[in-house]
Amino acid sequence: SGPDEGHTEMLVAWGWNGMESHQMPRAPKVLAEIAKDPERLLVAIDPRKSETAAIADIHLAVRPGTDALLMKAMISIILDEGWEAKDYIRSHVEGLDRIRAWFEGFDVRKALDVCMLGDQQVRDLCRLMTTRRWSVHPDLGIYMGRRSTLNSYLMNILGALCGIFCVR
Repeated sequence: SGPDEGHTEMLVAWGWNGMESHQMPRAPKVLAEIAKDPERLLVAIDPRKSETAAIADIHLAVRPGTDALLMKAMISIILDEGWEAKDYIRSHVEGLDRIRAWFEGFDVRKALDVCMLGDQQVRDLCRLMTTRRWSVHPDLGIYMGRRSTLNSYLMNILGALCGIFCVR
């Protein structure tokens, strides 16, 4: 599930300031190249305007500690809108029917208010995530909090719904 920064159309840096905390070869150069490329997008989901967020095409300044709530809202939006990668899910995902109810009827607007994010900017990102080939680079920003296991679990559900795993 690691990012394929060389081929991705959109790299989501979730809780990762790759310009300073590299973790990939030539990270600052790669991130700058993605940010400058009109065919690609760099997205930063981070409470602070980090060095990566400063060059990102899209920066969601999520309220600290609300990443899991944001992911649940995003999953709910994608399922409610019918934007999930249906063919990918049919071929590669088991058990979605068992967890779908976790996201139905979820009050997305209230959740995004808690996250201190606008509804339209999150919906726009969800649409991009369901229409582009993207990869995610999560890091300490979501791994070191009290909800790190939940963050990881929801991130995998989000990726599976968008059909990003085991594809270039």
